[in-house]
Amino acid sequence: MALGSTAALGQPIHIEKAPAVRAEVSRNFGLDVVRAAAILSVLVAHFTDVTAILTGTRAPIFIAHLGNGVELFFALSGFLIGGLLMDIAEPGLRAWAIFMTRRWMRTVPLYVVWLVTLLIVWRPQHDLAEHAIKYLTFSQDLLWRMPPDNWFGVSWSLAVEEWFYLLFAATLLGLSTIFGRWAIALATGAFILVPLALRTALVTPDLLANWDEALRKVVIYRLDAIAYGVAVAGFVRYWPNAVRQLSVPLLFAGIMIVIAVTATARPLYMIALYPAGLALCLPAATLIPRPHSIIAEPIRWLSTRSYALYIVHLSLLEFSAAAVTTGLMNPWSTPLVAGLGMVALSELSFRFLESPILRKRPRQFGLANLVANCVASSADTRGAYTC
Repeated sequence: MALGSTAALGQPIHIEKAPAVRAEVSRNFGLDVVRAAAILSVLVAHFTDVTAILTGTRAPIFIAHLGNGVELFFALSGFLIGGLLMDIAEPGLRAWAIFMTRRWMRTVPLYVVWLVTLLIVWRPQHDLAEHAIKYLTFSQDLLWRMPPDNWFGVSWSLAVEEWFYLLFAATLLGLSTIFGRWAIALATGAFILVPLALRTALVTPDLLANWDEALRKVVIYRLDAIAYGVAVAGFVRYWPNAVRQLSVPLLFAGIMIVIAVTATARPLYMIALYPAGLALCLPAATLIPRPHSIIAEPIRWLSTRSYALYIVHLSLLEFSAAAVTTGLMNPWSTPLVAGLGMVALSELSFRFLESPILRKRPRQFGLANLVANCVASSADTRGAYTC
């Protein structure tokens, strides 16, 4: 495109055109597919599980594994965040503050709105103040298990992501003053090895017996799940020519790893290798071409609304289940009622909460630099995350 050539050569760019350029090149369809697949797998697992319990039926065994779609979210988050951090040419306190502000403006508003809503209409069974403090500070599963009532259950993974953003960016800031460009490699290695060492050193029979709550859903043990995505983002960034050659072998290796660890059913292997295998699939995903809009638009809708869908869906299922137990609703109507409510709330959130806030975020990069980077990288997979 003409603007791409102009920007790459450093020619003047009309500021009023920049948002359009950004929108065009910053969305990678393949990563939209990954995000849509992740949210669909989680939704199918939870909706099927709740419906089976209410109706007294049994869900197929493989359905339970679809709940691991959250691991795909972790890998994708690391892939995207890693790319953004690599784009910061001059790391410093101001760049770190802008980065964290942008992250928090994306993730925190909807989380807080839904948390306050639940505190009002669906209160925890006990210790309201303690719940409010822990959940507002994302410490509900920081070093310990989620509260016994598993109130706002999906928030465990949101806490993992928030603490990763904060700790990884802060670590990178500190290391960059000493190690320069090697800082991100060192930070990534540390965030992979330290949780692995903690899980290995502190594992007990009790933890293994309750590994889903005691290991898988505890922040300090799960930071590596996102770091794998950062590592793959580094591969895509620094060896772009190898991406097309190795994307299919990496995809095959990633799928084989996921299948193998699922078959072994060993908790420590699954926690460590499941997100690693999924991260290896991401380079191939970035190369998926955009199909006809009939197919592309529903996928894009799921992708852009995935955050709201994830936050609200389980609470709505719990509301519906409560209505069933009190005789207000037929068990088989649960997925329909919860599903319609989930779609409506996610659309309202995207249009009237998330999008307006995103438009007010401070820029991480200068406008001319932003457009030049986006256009220059649109020919390879780096365009998946540089904008």
